[in-house]
Amino acid sequence: MCVNLVTSETDQNLFRKVIVYTIKIVIIIEFFVNTYTFSLVGELVLIPVVAFIVILEVFANTDEKYSSVAKLMNGLLIIIGLVILIFTISNVVSDYKNFVSLDTLRKFLLPPLLTFLFLPCTYFILLFSTYEQLFVQLNLGYEKSKKLKRYAKREIKKHCLLSLKKVKKALNTNYNLKNKVVAQ
Repeated sequence: MCVNLVTSETDQNLFRKVIVYTIKIVIIIEFFVNTYTFSLVGELVLIPVVAFIVILEVFANTDEKYSSVAKLMNGLLIIIGLVILIFTISNVVSDYKNFVSLDTLRKFLLPPLLTFLFLPCTYFILLFSTYEQLFVQLNLGYEKSKKLKRYAKREIKKHCLLSLKKVKKALNTNYNLKNKVVAQ
């Protein structure tokens, strides 16, 4: 998540997208499916088969002449997904007493909670990375004195503080430091 946030240049609503992704209904389905797994032999057979089908489907989508193969592979993936979902639902229904428990609720709420608690850390990593990109730009171009660079950094920090929006704006525009002259 941190790498995606730092390397993304265009998206302004990344944190909102992370929160929305954490709350989506797909997460609930994934939780149910991951709660009840197949036997070891079943998993060892299923995973390579699904991986092979996905590889074929991705390759088939690269050229229009393979569109019938892509449709077939997509259909197979849908069938496999439905079988897994039916398997999960039957296990939940047959073992509902163990499923409906406080322990299951804790297991379900832990990933979203950890994601929300990790967001401030990712914000500061992104803020630090953006400041770093801005300060690297100060070293580019003509030779500047160390005093001028320190002054520029101090003024930028004073103006932007912890506002990621302001730091990104300073990074993407020619930042003017009020044309103050620093005595050398």
